[in-house]
Amino acid sequence: MLTFVIGSAHLLSADDRADSELAVTIQIHDYSNVSSGSLTRARAVVTAMYERIGVRTEWIGVVQQPARREA
Repeated sequence: MLTFVIGSAHLLSADDRADSELAVTIQIHDYSNVSSGSLTRARAVVTAMYERIGVRTEWIGVVQQPARREA
């Protein structure tokens, strides 16, 4: 399982947007030990999606989480 935590979305008024860009801060919490190549591709897809709507992404790294045991 791969979880994206999205925070610090900067919401601006129409007047403010004319002078600055919108940005979102994203951190990945990896619960399944996803390969670095897969993470890189996923990050590129998410970045491209946000760019299409005019939002810049700020990535703050990957947090490796311990694998969850099934009960």
